[in-house]
Amino acid sequence: MMLLIAITVSAASVVGEEMLSKYKLQVDRFGPVIVGMAPDEASKKLGTPLILGRPTDEDDSACHYVYPEGKKYGDIGFMVENGRISRIDVHSGIVATSSAIHVGDNESVVKNAYPGNVEETVHPYLGKNGKYLTVEAKPGYAFIFETERGRIITFRSGKLGSVKYIEGCQ
Repeated sequence: MMLLIAITVSAASVVGEEMLSKYKLQVDRFGPVIVGMAPDEASKKLGTPLILGRPTDEDDSACHYVYPEGKKYGDIGFMVENGRISRIDVHSGIVATSSAIHVGDNESVVKNAYPGNVEETVHPYLGKNGKYLTVEAKPGYAFIFETERGRIITFRSGKLGSVKYIEGCQ
């Protein structure tokens, strides 16, 4: 009986990774999910429920995150501001950008993909050990690739103002 449960959980996890690796992150979308879309519509387009990362209270009802079911706080999160997706955060190597950039890649991959269009700033928490590589790939939309010791540790895309928030909704 316990073996059956372990197999079921493992199979569900694999399906989630297949779904995530099937789509590429662009500056204004992740596969069929377009920045500006309501979470319910995004859930239908992805074919999987999007769940709240944590219950929202009155203070954060204007901004919160939703995650594909089974991937809570994991590989990808969708920032929702005022009822609409405004930013997409990637935390694992499963999801790639449309330029084939992954978490774990060297920062030179970003510079080669967007020559002359990468703004480098010091990472606000890692200091000289990290950078923010910002690419405004479309007017009003950007990628930010966070690096540590030359390697990408996370990245995000979406509306420029939302992408610039350092701590999620702040």
